Amino acid sequence: EVDDSGQKEYIRDLLAALDEAEERIDSLEVVLSEPTPTEIDENNGPNYSRLLAACRSSIDVIQHLNNILSENPSHGSSECIKIRTEGMINRWEKIENATLDKELKAMKRFEKWQQFCLELKNIEKWLLDSLQLLTSQTMSDVNIEKFIVELQKHKALITEIGGYKKSILTLNAAGQNLSSVFKSKNNSDSIKIKLKAVNDHWDKLCLVALEWQNKLQSEFLKSEDLKKTLSEMELWLKESRERLLAVPLKYKN
Repeated sequence: EVDDSGQKEYIRDLLAALDEAEERIDSLEVVLSEPTPTEIDENNGPNYSRLLAACRSSIDVIQHLNNILSENPSHGSSECIKIRTEGMINRWEKIENATLDKELKAMKRFEKWQQFCLELKNIEKWLLDSLQLLTSQTMSDVNIEKFIVELQKHKALITEIGGYKKSILTLNAAGQNLSSVFKSKNNSDSIKIKLKAVNDHWDKLCLVALEWQNKLQSEFLKSEDLKKTLSEMELWLKESRERLLAVPLKYKN
């Protein structure tokens, strides 16, 4: 059992713990009253885990001292302290749930931002690689076999462009959604700059691909190999026609 002097010391400690918990929970409630963080840097915004841990440590002390005093009741422990203790614990349980919920929302928001950045990075890399490939290609009097290879490569690229079109549209929609979520001007401007770079590269790629397609067509029509092949084919058709006409046709009755 705890003697009277020990009881008084526990009561003083409990009152001090209640004051500390009240101060910490008040601070946490102020943070919770603010909008969910919209910063795109995971290091920005309130550290909910740290704030929760501080409150939880005070509540643990309160519960421990309250258990001791409950097991050793005395006249020194008033009903007022008991009511205050129960009220503080109930208040803590509610704010703990609210804080965990808000922390989860902040984490999901940051995860969406990370996913957006990853998709943007992958698309940007594909755009730049495709642009470099197209702008480095040359075409001058190639034979038909090589032209067919170039045509197949271009066809594959056009198919890729068609496939990425949906991704570009989805990326723009996600960026607009994030811009509406991230209210700060710096975050919104950052998203707009990233999207503009991707859209500019997309427009340039489509333009360069069209120019290359026109060049392929033009060079093919001017190809000496094509002209030679067509001339040989024309000559063969002419000779074949002459041979056919020279064959006497005999009909039997």
